[in-house]
Amino acid sequence: MLQRIKLEDGITLFDSPGMLWPNIENEHSGYRLAITGGIKETAFELPDIASYAAEYLLTHYPQRLKERYQLDEIPLHDPFPDVAFLETVGRDRGCLVSGGQVDLDKISRILITEIRDGQLGALTFETPEMMEQELQQVDIKREQKRLKTSPPRCPQTKEKQTQPLTLPASEYEDEKVHAQLSPLLSCG
Repeated sequence: MLQRIKLEDGITLFDSPGMLWPNIENEHSGYRLAITGGIKETAFELPDIASYAAEYLLTHYPQRLKERYQLDEIPLHDPFPDVAFLETVGRDRGCLVSGGQVDLDKISRILITEIRDGQLGALTFETPEMMEQELQQVDIKREQKRLKTSPPRCPQTKEKQTQPLTLPASEYEDEKVHAQLSPLLSCG
């Protein structure tokens, strides 16, 4: 989605999503990109993205939500404040289906559209502190994944395990047990 930002002195900045990595490792980045239109809507469920946005906005921009949606109070004490917020605004906006239920798809589209159109004012969905914390989480996940896919290392030598320890099968009555224990005993 192309955004036009008017600056001073007649300068207009055009901002468009660039190339994205095929795999976004940080799910928070994926949600934020979806909220701002950086990811096609076919790649996610709109109510999920609106719920993520609502949860973030309730925490970081509650006053703007109160003003924009003319709310007396923000449902922070509800077990699911994001859903309570979407339902409240959905009822107020007439986003109802049969039986008086809130049409979450419709109110989700409204919220995301208003965020993208700047009707809630200038917002930021990430801070340097958030990014630092999330990058640390990504690093931990990468290391966990690496440890799952790489061969075990011998604790004493820090070398990769290459040959399993060969034990006489006669010590074991069951060949399957021998096969299962052999890789574990190879660092001995």
